[in-house]
Amino acid sequence: MSQQPLCGSLNWAIVLTFVDSVEWIFRCPQMNNGISIHTALELLESEVATMKYIK
Repeated sequence: MSQQPLCGSLNWAIVLTFVDSVEWIFRCPQMNNGISIHTALELLESEVATMKYIK
C-alpha cells in the first residue's frame, strides 16, 4: 500500500481499491484525539445503530 491515510478529527482512513474497481473505505479511530474511551465507544455504538437503521 502506498497511499497516505486520510485523517479527520476522530478517525483515520484508507481507501482500498480492488482489481474489479470496487472501493472500500477502512476507517479506524485515531489515538490521542482528546476524547475519552467512553465517548469513543458511544460514538461507535451510534454509528452501528445508524448503519442498522439504514440497512
